[in-house]
Amino acid sequence: RGTGRMDEAASCAREALERLEASGGTTPKQGPESWFTLSLVHEDAGRRGEFLGKARALVKERAARIRNDGYREHYLTRVWPNTVILAQEP
Repeated sequence: RGTGRMDEAASCAREALERLEASGGTTPKQGPESWFTLSLVHEDAGRRGEFLGKARALVKERAARIRNDGYREHYLTRVWPNTVILAQEP
């Protein structure tokens, strides 16, 4: 997508979605990033919103587990891609 090859990016997104759906989810480490990337390249606007919602929910779920207020704030406002994901309109 970043190099302007949208057809190839959309094809990769479709393949990633098929794999995610077949496996039943994402790995805990890469979950938000995977869903966010799908939201950027999927052709269907409704699905894009769904994927962004999943990414945002995972970021917020993880943040809720951080007990220290300062660390939680840092996680939400200074850690990429969390800041990018949360800055997107749902």
